[in-house]
Amino acid sequence: MKGIVVTNHIIPTSEEIVIQENDLIVSKTNLKGDISYCNKKFLEVSGYSEGELIDHNHIIIRHPDTPHSIYRFMWNTIQKEQEFFSVVKNLAKSGAYYWTFVSTSPSYDQAGHLMGYYFVRRQASLKSIEILEPLYQQMLAEEAQHTNEQHAMDASIALLDAVVAQHGLNYMEFIYSHAH
Repeated sequence: MKGIVVTNHIIPTSEEIVIQENDLIVSKTNLKGDISYCNKKFLEVSGYSEGELIDHNHIIIRHPDTPHSIYRFMWNTIQKEQEFFSVVKNLAKSGAYYWTFVSTSPSYDQAGHLMGYYFVRRQASLKSIEILEPLYQQMLAEEAQHTNEQHAMDASIALLDAVVAQHGLNYMEFIYSHAH
């Protein structure tokens, strides 16, 4: 799709990094998505050093197989100070990928002001990957048909909404119901 620039220049490979069932990959960002904290598991799985991640935007782990519209949907939701669940394919520094179930929530300072976001990732279920991977491919194809970024996002989310509605659920219910 035209109009969106991905700033990391990592070439994706077909190598998968398997997240273990009890692994928790944790990070915090400021309001712009710049990483302010990441745990050791994040460093281990992503292959980046702390210095390569801190103060850099979370886009650094964005895999091109995850539709832009999923991230747009997430940002629109969390900026309203609401929790967001998603399943995304992430990109390690090596080019390998790893699927995660992500809980994203607002983070507040001591005065109660929104200061950023808290991301907790864990192993995505095989069931969710089997359902979402082909759907994400369809969404990416839909995004690629549009030269206008907003139209691309709207069309992609409309496709997502239509699939989710077939299950009688909203997006969050759909994602959470396939998380385990």
